[in-house]
Amino acid sequence: MITLPITVMEAQTLLLILIRLGIVIFMLPFFDGNFIPRAVKFPLIAILSIVFLYYVNIPTLQIPSFSTVYLILLTVKELIYGFTLGICTRIIFMAIRIGLEFTNIQIGFSMANVIDPTSGMQAGAITNFFYLIALLFFLLFNGHIAVIRSLAESFSLLPVGDFTWSARLAQDVLSYSGTMFYLAFKISAPVVSAMIVLTLAMALVGKAVPTMNLMLFAFPIKIAVGFIFLLLILELLAFEIKDYSGGITSFMGAITKMSAP
Repeated sequence: MITLPITVMEAQTLLLILIRLGIVIFMLPFFDGNFIPRAVKFPLIAILSIVFLYYVNIPTLQIPSFSTVYLILLTVKELIYGFTLGICTRIIFMAIRIGLEFTNIQIGFSMANVIDPTSGMQAGAITNFFYLIALLFFLLFNGHIAVIRSLAESFSLLPVGDFTWSARLAQDVLSYSGTMFYLAFKISAPVVSAMIVLTLAMALVGKAVPTMNLMLFAFPIKIAVGFIFLLLILELLAFEIKDYSGGITSFMGAITKMSAP
């Protein structure tokens, strides 16, 4: 007779840990694309779940025997909770992409689309370049480690299967989602403002010197000015990513506490 090194209760707990970790990690911007093959993603999450089971203080579930309905209910809870955490960890990167895409259009590169290696979809060349820089900032400031640490702490604050959805939690998540548009505007504001001022200046020059062919100079000048202000955005990106990486543990902890019964 073959004896398994894991009990049924531990296997059920491991399943719920795998669901919570898998959803959050798969929604991370550097993990959800085609950078890492699926043959590496699934074993990596499985190994991390096993490590959490034995080395993080996670109480083993006491599910009644043959209670499939109860296990399915707990699975749905972990799916919702993992998706909530995943959305909250991804919002800042969605804001960065929206802001960069709008910047890409304002400079005049709306037709210069390339394949985004993180999603496999088409995106602006400037958007791809600066988005990858934002991901490097995230890794540089140990944002990925902060996410894993926050997930480990979430099992202490909210054991598997104890997630409870509340009106306050929904309100806070929606309120935090609204900051995505504010941050996108904050990122694109320097370039957009510069393009507006430059367009007005060219209009005045066109009025003063009607014989000048502004179309010959407008596009190169817009590109040059746009790239100058894009360098200023780099510092803003670094500041926002550093602030996000430093505060993600407390933020995910607050979401977890609001999810407790």
